[in-house]
Amino acid sequence: MGVKYGWSDTVKGAVSSAFNLGHTITNFYGGYLASAYSPKLVLSLGVVVWSAFTLLTPPAAALGLWPLFIVRAAMGLGEGVAYPTMQAIIKGWVPRERRSRSLSLMYSGHQIGSILSLLWSPLLIASAGVDLMFYVYGLAGFVWIAFWHPLVSPEPPLLRDHLPAGFSPPKMSELPWRTILTNRVFWALMACHSTFGILYNTAISWMPRYYNSAFGLDVRSSSFLSVLPWVAMACGTNISGWVADYLINRKLLTTTRTRKLLQLAGSVGPAVCLLYLAWGSGGAGQGAAGAATALHRAAAANATAVDAAVAAAGEAHGVGRGLNALELGGPSHLAAVAGVADSAELRSAVLLMTLTMAFLGLQAGGFASTHQDIATRMASVLFGTTNASASLAGSAFVYLVGVILDSTGSWSLVFQIIAACCLASCAAFLTLGTSEPQFD
Repeated sequence: MGVKYGWSDTVKGAVSSAFNLGHTITNFYGGYLASAYSPKLVLSLGVVVWSAFTLLTPPAAALGLWPLFIVRAAMGLGEGVAYPTMQAIIKGWVPRERRSRSLSLMYSGHQIGSILSLLWSPLLIASAGVDLMFYVYGLAGFVWIAFWHPLVSPEPPLLRDHLPAGFSPPKMSELPWRTILTNRVFWALMACHSTFGILYNTAISWMPRYYNSAFGLDVRSSSFLSVLPWVAMACGTNISGWVADYLINRKLLTTTRTRKLLQLAGSVGPAVCLLYLAWGSGGAGQGAAGAATALHRAAAANATAVDAAVAAAGEAHGVGRGLNALELGGPSHLAAVAGVADSAELRSAVLLMTLTMAFLGLQAGGFASTHQDIATRMASVLFGTTNASASLAGSAFVYLVGVILDSTGSWSLVFQIIAACCLASCAAFLTLGTSEPQFD
């Protein structure tokens, strides 16, 4: 779509960020809705909204950038309730001893969606153009809800007996915001979740573009290589949940120490890989990326034909939400550019990217399970609030990456910034984090 409409990297980043802006708003409010009302109903309505606006994306893009921004933001509004409501569903339907692995399985659904999208999207685009992909993913949401909705009870069985007689949900303003905002554990979760959003959204929006500009690969090849990190992350995410439950249930480590151990591995691992990518193979990678970017721009200026292709972001939560990353590639004949990057450098970059996302998946048993430890009905509120921060941080950084690339072409700088955020947030969690109950 970026090639189709001639967008710059800055515009591509802005389009991708529009989704996250809407996503931020309803993450914040969706946590409250999930705690006060039926999480099943809230999630069902969210699926309907984001699926409908996915279907409207192609006609909006044809009208111009502002209609597209509005539609993408509206799609984000619908999708934003998903994670907070699923936190409430896990808390209300899944016993404590299986909670970490259930959360990990839920989180990995997003990664599996990314894998399927990256594999199928180039085929869909090659056969019928970019618009078909949005229609397929939009319809997939309606198909999913038709199967899922009848399988789930209206109210959470594990919480039903804990509510006092005559319970009525509090108003948004009646929630203990002062207690939340002065709690040190909440701020540790906020730091970790925001950093996760920065790394995750950058990977899902820009990874194919990185392979294209740094190594001269076409979009189809870039999309294929981009699948490997998501496979690794899905594995790391599920391993994390099982390891966490094993350590906690066998009483080998306390819940707090388990969370900190997995968060340490899930933060330092990506930081080391990204720094090596920036300073080692990939930052020898700096020179290769700069040369490839220059060749890419020169070839694009003289190309008579380009591939209309999109590296699509996978749908979270078992349904396709369409694209979180619009067209991030370039002319297909760039795959034949010789001398841009040695094959050993490419293999090293793919390995490091794959390890980065595998380590990132370990955070599922770290900070991403801690909301459930420190709160009962407030878990969805806490997660919605920190996930809103993650969406906002991810949105801002996705846009910043476009600005950095347009200005300097420096992937090394992008990797260094993300690595610094990983190390800082890890230090905050190790210092301030705990799994001791903090809220009702």
